[in-house]
Amino acid sequence: MFFPSSFGIDRSVVIDNDEEIIQEQLQNLQINTLLGYNVEQTDELWSITEVDGGNELTGSITVDFGFNPITKFNAIFDKEDLLKAFEDKLDSIKKHIENLPKIHRVKVEKNFLEQPIWFLSLRDTVNQQGASNIHGKLFTQINQFMDEQGIVSNDSPFVIYHLWTDSIVDIEAGIPVKDSILIESNSINLKKIPSGNVVTAIHHGPYERLPETYFGINEWMRKNKVTVTGPPWESYITDPAKEVNPEKWETAVFFSIE
Repeated sequence: MFFPSSFGIDRSVVIDNDEEIIQEQLQNLQINTLLGYNVEQTDELWSITEVDGGNELTGSITVDFGFNPITKFNAIFDKEDLLKAFEDKLDSIKKHIENLPKIHRVKVEKNFLEQPIWFLSLRDTVNQQGASNIHGKLFTQINQFMDEQGIVSNDSPFVIYHLWTDSIVDIEAGIPVKDSILIESNSINLKKIPSGNVVTAIHHGPYERLPETYFGINEWMRKNKVTVTGPPWESYITDPAKEVNPEKWETAVFFSIE
């Protein structure tokens, strides 16, 4: 009796994310087995079609049953389970990609800082639980020092992110000043961001959506093969105390590059 030695499966799922993100994730996706059966890599095909609600990802694979007649016979009864397993795999891919930030459509530019940025600095390292309050704490201390010394800022405040992990955040708050200022403090220092090349973009909207802009900048830097030379910083162009609508906030994001 002749039993088929392979089984082709075609299934689709609609993913609410950008095509570029889906394509990037597919580069790292390879289904080697399904329910213990080998998947023929040469027959694994993926296509993406724009539809209402996102992009439709269609996967076509061929499951190899081998040459053992007993295995091929048993595989006849596994076809429904194979279909379900592949559908579950697509659902898993969908959930993973939809949890990734969308590419925020911002204008990414390469600029040159002609003058260094001098600033009053206060740096701290906190755990993730304290990260949401640390910005205000650092800026408040710097502002109090500036009021006591009669120092006036000449630009928007910013934060440098030296390190951000699942457990700790190392940030440095900065308020720009003139380079000729004299500082006498045990905690607050005068520092500078040197002149040089930067990649920058303006984020429009609330701070919680900043990862989308970072993602867009990172994609631009990856495609243009630039080398980052220092930690990123965010310059808060809009003062939330004066503009209460987060949708109108503007934040400039910078990366120093070669």
